[in-house]
Amino acid sequence: MERSEGVVRVAALAGLTLVGYSLMCWILNFTGAAAPVTQPEKVLSSQPTEGGVLERIEASDGATGRRVFKDSAGRTVREIFYVPDRSPFSVKAGETESLRECRTRVLQYDEAGRLVLDAQYNGQRILIAYTEHNYWPEGGNRLSCYFTAAGIRRGETRYPRKGKPTTLQFDSATGKRLLYFSGPVPDDVDLADGWGPQTGALRYGITVSDHFISCTIKNVSETGSSLAQDTIGRLIRPDLRDAEGKVVPYKKDAVANLSRVQHHGPNSLAPNHASYEYCLLGDWYGKLPPGRYSLLLRRRGTGRDFDLTSNTVQFVVEVPVALHAAALDERIRQVTVRRSMTSWMDVVATPLSKSQLHQVVPGALARYDLSDLVRAIAQRPVHILEPLDPAGNPVGAAAP
Repeated sequence: MERSEGVVRVAALAGLTLVGYSLMCWILNFTGAAAPVTQPEKVLSSQPTEGGVLERIEASDGATGRRVFKDSAGRTVREIFYVPDRSPFSVKAGETESLRECRTRVLQYDEAGRLVLDAQYNGQRILIAYTEHNYWPEGGNRLSCYFTAAGIRRGETRYPRKGKPTTLQFDSATGKRLLYFSGPVPDDVDLADGWGPQTGALRYGITVSDHFISCTIKNVSETGSSLAQDTIGRLIRPDLRDAEGKVVPYKKDAVANLSRVQHHGPNSLAPNHASYEYCLLGDWYGKLPPGRYSLLLRRRGTGRDFDLTSNTVQFVVEVPVALHAAALDERIRQVTVRRSMTSWMDVVATPLSKSQLHQVVPGALARYDLSDLVRAIAQRPVHILEPLDPAGNPVGAAAP
C-alpha cells in the first residue's frame, strides 16, 4: 500500500468468508502495540525436561505445546510454541517428536528486571515483529511500541502517570499514517484522512488500509456522551463510488454484514476520548475491479436516523502486474518488485497465508510460477526488494 497525492493505494480486494474475517481479525489483534498475542495461553499440564519446562496449552493461534526457558533470576527469557504434526487429541505431554515448532518468543529485561523487549519469530525462527517497552523514572510503564521486522512502527500504547492509556495503530507501509486510536485523544497526531462533520458530541473518522476499514469515534464535548453508547455496534450504511461517481452496488449477501464490526473500547465515551472499530470492505462489496474509488460511511445513532457521517476517503485498487507485463512486453527494460511474495507454490505449501487472494491468477500455477517469470526476463534488470513470505512477513534474520 502507498499514499500518493492524497489517495490511498491498496491491493485488489477479494471477498472473504466468515472464517477468513475471523482470521483477519486475529491477525489485526496480533499487531496490537502492547501484546502481539492478545489472549493468554491456558496451561493444561506441565512437565520438567532437560530443555526447560514443557507445557500442554490452549492458545488462540492453535498452539498446543510450549517449552519455557528461564534465567537464573527465574524470569522467562524464551518460549517456543508447538503445533501437532498429527491430531491434537492424540498428542500427549512430553511427546516432542509429534510437535512442530510454530513460533518463538524472546524476552529481554533491564537491570531493574523490567521487560524491555518482546520479540516474536515464526516457525522458521525468522523475526515477525517486536515490542519495545519504556518506563517512567518512578517505575511505571510509559510507552510500548510495536514494530514490524523491518522496523516500521505499527502501534503504540501510551501510559500517562494518571488516567487511561491511549492505543494508536499506524499503517504497515510507512508507520506514519494514523489509522485509528482509542482512549484519550492525542494532541501530537491525528487520523491520516481527517474526520466527518460534528454531530452532537461526536465526530466520526475512517481510513482504508490493507483490506480494513478502520473507524474511530471521538467525543469532542466537555461532558460524557450518551450518543456514543447508542451508536456503537449499530447498522452502518457505506457509500462507495467509482471514478465516474457511480454508486457501487453491494454484493449479494452484504445486507447481513452491514452491522458486522469489531468494536474496541468503552461503549460510552468520556470527554476528549475515543474508541474504534473495524470491518472489511470485501464483506460489503466482494472483490473490487481495479480502479479509483471514494468511500463514505454513515452509521445509525439514536432512533432510526443515520446521525454520524464520516469523512470521504479515496483509494485505488491495484493488481500487481509488473512481472507479467515485462514477460509480455519487451519494451519494459527493467522491473522492480517491492514487498511482494516470490512464489505461488510457497503460498500453496503454507497452511496459514495472509492477504494473498489479490495475487491469484486462476490456473496459472499449473503452467508457471512467479520465479519462472523472473527467469523469462532475466536478460533485463530485475530487482526483488524486501520480499515477503506467504504470511506477509519480511524474509529476515533468524531468532537468536
